[in-house]
Order: sequence, then structure tokens, then C-alpha cells
Amino acid sequence: MAKTAQILCGIALWGTFVIFISYMYTFDALVVHGVTQSDGSIAYNEVEKSLWDVVSGLTIKELESIKYHGLNLRGLSCHYEDNTFQCVDSTLGTSCPSHVDPVFLSLADQQGPCQPAPESSTYCTVNCGEDGRVSWRAHSKSWCKEHSEETACASDVTCCPPEPQMLPYDRLIERRQVPEDIGDDETFERKQPVEHESEPEPQPTELGLNDFLQPFNGQNELPEQDLKKLIKYGFNTRGLTCQHLNGKVVCYRQDNQAREQCPDWVTPAFLSLANGQYACLPENNDHHYCTALCQQGSDEVKWNAHEKAWCKQHRDQCPPENYYVPINEYTTPEYEELKKGKIAGKCTGGAGWALGGDSVKFAPELTVGILANGETKSLKDALTTWAEGGLLEGVGEVRVYLNSRNPEIEKAVAPYTQSPYNVIVMGDSQNYGITNAINWLAGNASTPYFLFLEKDFQLIENRECLAEQLTEGINLLKKNKAQLIKFRSRRHPGFPNWVDNYYRGHEDDCLTSRQPNLFCNVYHWVETPHIRWPKHFWICDPQENADDNTPLFYCSDAEFCNWTNNPIMFEVEWWMREYINDRFKREMHGNDPFVHLEGYMNWEKGSWNHEGWTVAQGEGLFTHRDRNNFGS
Repeated sequence: MAKTAQILCGIALWGTFVIFISYMYTFDALVVHGVTQSDGSIAYNEVEKSLWDVVSGLTIKELESIKYHGLNLRGLSCHYEDNTFQCVDSTLGTSCPSHVDPVFLSLADQQGPCQPAPESSTYCTVNCGEDGRVSWRAHSKSWCKEHSEETACASDVTCCPPEPQMLPYDRLIERRQVPEDIGDDETFERKQPVEHESEPEPQPTELGLNDFLQPFNGQNELPEQDLKKLIKYGFNTRGLTCQHLNGKVVCYRQDNQAREQCPDWVTPAFLSLANGQYACLPENNDHHYCTALCQQGSDEVKWNAHEKAWCKQHRDQCPPENYYVPINEYTTPEYEELKKGKIAGKCTGGAGWALGGDSVKFAPELTVGILANGETKSLKDALTTWAEGGLLEGVGEVRVYLNSRNPEIEKAVAPYTQSPYNVIVMGDSQNYGITNAINWLAGNASTPYFLFLEKDFQLIENRECLAEQLTEGINLLKKNKAQLIKFRSRRHPGFPNWVDNYYRGHEDDCLTSRQPNLFCNVYHWVETPHIRWPKHFWICDPQENADDNTPLFYCSDAEFCNWTNNPIMFEVEWWMREYINDRFKREMHGNDPFVHLEGYMNWEKGSWNHEGWTVAQGEGLFTHRDRNNFGS
């Protein structure tokens, strides 16, 4: 193994970039629109030229390579907006330099073992560091095939992440559908979430075919060619669910025991026609199927295209296919409220924050520390929920750390620096990463307890639940019942939720997997985990949970409950003593917390899993809504 590791290190250092271990998650698809001509060339129009914008200026040889081999994102996620691609390292939470785009990643110029070849003996992954450095890593296919992931990743240099796929250029599609009347952030008036309490009671209605053929997105009527297309192919809701309420169709994305509702212009006709989505057009259904993603409060729809032949061979990496239903057979069920599990205390399971109510400082011992690195839209929307939902006024102090601080994001935060919120802003133009930001936020806290929030976790509970959950979390820390409290919503966690994707329905497999510390996350959908797995879950404070009027928190050992950068609370003195002044100063063995905090906590010996910590989880308060990435 040592000799193999040396060979891999030699391969990894080929080229001009420094190599780090990388991890790959499912990537969002890209925009590639075009029509293949009889001579094999690709024709693009002005609207559908995003890939052409990137490949223009390449040599004929490079263009032929893209067409022949396809595209490979090397484990990154890439999005097309504002006439450019932006690639993101989801594992590290970092944005890549502007020159990193799908073509750069696919061609792998000057990266010998990473360059596309039909029978390549290696595959490659890429990381984008917080300092702007692009890091390539090559992996021997034969070596990785012979060694299990657990054995391979036990070494400093021989970790084998999943192999990214080379996909046909026209397989990768995503374009945002934005209503024409939406302006920029200066003119866009944010639509407030609709509270469940104010929704009208469902009334029995019957919808006819004409109701499903209604126009969308501001049109007066559907064009004749669209009507003919619907009559020919039928309806396809692209993985979303559509129901009818008071004579209108409501489409949404199911999230555990909650829903992410689509804009009202998203209808069965809109989803079926997929105008502007080349591979998703009904006439292209023989080769591709498409899914659509919505996010509550966003006026965008994101599309993902899936090549049928590829998905047939990789079923575990593709969502289920939705099929076209003839228009005379298509119906939608009547809208019905979701049935949630039994909820102890004052929480709703994620019905949404409520306007109004008294401004009560219910947690004066708590500092809220917020981290943002760009992504102004996500931060602005989250700040609205934190302010109007009572969080910012209800705690001792609020600090915001802005990595890569700039005038645009300062403008988003500025209204909250005044009374009654008095938010304290930290940071400068540099990006210091997550760990430094947490250390500086907690280290400057004037209270004994600290709640960490990233910029894209919105408050979705009422003020009574908010006060109840945070107060009980502080009590558990005071009693030393737990060292870390998680506050991502149990029933409405948002996307992505990786454990749900991988282990729902066969939860015990997680305990024997490479990462058993993910196991506590099954509580998101298993109602009484302490009964099914008494060794892995217990009620944190049985005396406090004597009846249904008190909040219920489950505790788990850190061996089965991972550290997360999701919303968490801990005691400041504990963090300073155990991590800032101890573990972060120790010699590392391949996992640097200042490069990738979650990777360090998951894999570095002596960091988290076997340190004897207890993690608590209640109903939670926040859902994940990243306005740049709707999750898979």
C-alpha cells in the first residue's frame, strides 16, 4: 500500500496545482442548449448559447474533445447565470475562480492523468480552496476498485471518492425560469411566505381540462402550438406534486413532512411544455427525462435533465422518471394539509414565522453568530425571517461575519445594524473560511452561549416555539446533558438532506456504513427513534419531558451524531477550551479544520467521533434555502 500511495502522490502532483483530498456530492446540471445538425455540428441561438459562450475561442481539437468525451465537473457544482458559469465546491463551501468552468474542468489542460481518454486508468477530482487555489487529485481506478472506501480513506493520501461521470454535452441542462416582471434586488418586492393559519379551508372543487390548459407566466392564452403539443404528448409534472385548491392548481416539492411551494405561474402546462429547456421538450422524451425544483419564496424554477440510457445503468444516481399522462386522463387531487407526527410543545413542524407579536428578549445569555460569504440573496431572505420572526431581538447579541466583505452585502445587512436589532458586523475583503469565522464570532461573544447560523437557513417557526427551543437548548447545556444542540428543522429540513437520500427505509445500513456518525439524522423521519434504537437515542431530560406541553429533545453520542455546519448551539467556554485552545493546535493527520471543518470533524482522529460528546436534537427551527442551489 505504501508503494501505491507514493505512486498516487506522484500522479497527483503532475501539473501546476497543489493537490488535496476531495469529496464529491451529486452536482446540479448545467445549461447546454442546442440543436444537432445533420453534419454533426451544433447550432445555437441567442437565448440558448451558454455553452457556446464558454467554448468560443477553443481550438478545433478541444471542441472535438468536448463533443466526443462530454463534460466532467470533477465533483464540483456549476451554475450558469449573468452570462457566465460559477462553479462551487459544495464540500468546502467555496466558490471557484472565474476561469474554472465546465470546459476547463473537462479538458484538464496540463493535468496529464486527468485529460479525457476512453480507456484512462485514472479519474480525477478537484477542490477549490478558500484562497482561490485550484487543486487536482488523480485516483488510480484499479487501486480504488481493489480497496474498500473505508480502507482507502484511512490513509492520508489514498482516499477514493466516487468517480465523476463523463456525460454527453447535451445531457447537462439547467436554466432558471424567471418571470419577466421580476427586477433586480433594488426593485423586487419580496413575496412574504403564506402562513398555514391564514390559508383558506380546502373546498371541494372539480377541475376540467380547460383548467389545466390555463396560461402561465403572464400570458393571456397558450399559443396554438403549445396547445397542440399538450394534446399530443400530455402532462408531466417533472417530479413535483400538483393539487387543486379553490379552483386553482398549486404545485410544490415535498420535503419530509412539509412542502416547498412553487410560484403560482408553475402549472402542469408550464412543466409539461418545458419551453426553453431543449432536452426537456416533450419531443425529446425518447432520450431524456427532466425534473424541476422549486423553493419556497423564490420566483425561480431549476431544471435538471437526465439521460435515460445513462440512468438505466446508474439508477442510484438518478431520480425516478415522471411519465406523460394523456390530457383526458390527467387529474389533480384536492389540496390537503400534511399529516405531521406528534409534536410536543409549541412548535408547528415548520409552518413559518409569524409577523407581529411582542419583542421579548427570551435568551439574553445567547449570542447569535451569522456567517456569509457572498450569496447576498440568501442572506437577505434569511435576515427577513430572523428579524420579523423575533430571533434578532430575542437574544443577548447578534454578530454577522462577512467573508469577502463587499458593498453589496454590507447594504443587505445595514438595516439590521440599527435599533431595535443592533447587529454587529465583522469581517473584511478576505475570505478566512468557516472555522476562523466561528472562532472569531464565538471568541467575541459577550454571552456564555452561542448559536451558529449560515446565511441560508431561514427561520420557519413561530415566536413561542423559537423561545421554547432555544431556552431548552441552553438548559441542556447548563445541565451538561449535551455539548452540542442541533436546530435544523426536524420535519422541514430543506434540501439537500443526504442521509434521507441514502438511508430512508433501510436506516440500519447507516450503522454499518463508512460514516455511522450520520445515524442520528434518521430522527427527521422516524418518529420514536429512542424506542427502535435505545442504544443510539434517548430522551435528553426525561424529568423535563413529563407531558406534551414541554419540548422533546433526543440525545445521541457523537459517535453516531456528526458535527455539522448547520444551525448549532454550544457553550462558548467549551468551544474555546476543547477546540480553539486544544484540538485545533494539535498535529493534524491529513485533515485541516481551517481548510474543511466538517471533513476534519468526520475523519480526524481525536476531533469528534470518539470524544464522548453528546448531541441533542429537538423539533428544530430552521430550514435550508440556498437561493443559488435548490439541492437535489
